[in-house]
Amino acid sequence: MKRIFAILLAVLMSLTACAAGGADVPREPESGPSGPAAAVEPAPVSQPVPQALPELEADYELYISDEPFPAVDGCIATDRLPVYFINNTGEDAYVLDIPHLEKLNEDGVWNEVPYKDGVGFCGTPSCLPAAGREWSEDVSMLWDDLEEGRYRLSYAAGPTFDTEETVSGEFTVQAP
Repeated sequence: MKRIFAILLAVLMSLTACAAGGADVPREPESGPSGPAAAVEPAPVSQPVPQALPELEADYELYISDEPFPAVDGCIATDRLPVYFINNTGEDAYVLDIPHLEKLNEDGVWNEVPYKDGVGFCGTPSCLPAAGREWSEDVSMLWDDLEEGRYRLSYAAGPTFDTEETVSGEFTVQAP
């Protein structure tokens, strides 16, 4: 819906710029009582400046605070990781509440962080309201201690139960 609005807005701006450019078209000189008026030099024709389309946001996004989460003895010091699902579609959608966690290694490659033994999920998507949704993950229940570093948390989301899109957010664990 927002993509259509952005495209229509860009087209409307272009048409407005073209219409405004025609307002400066020179007219034929009028003749007065003392003879023809001096020739009017044509005004330069203005070219509409190409407008870049606004950057389109993803249909679904995941926000995690930019502030680093504190580490004690080299491991994350909180049990709950607060996240916010953002739904940019304007319509209710679905998210599969199965978190996937990765850690960035020294080579810049994301490596999957394995779940603790015995962790399982039902696999049924839950509602993602048009206004978004707050959530938090119990990191101590799902994964072993998270050491200092950069992490990426991902979920599947989408307009149907198929939840074919991936939403991700990154966070940092570091010593205070």
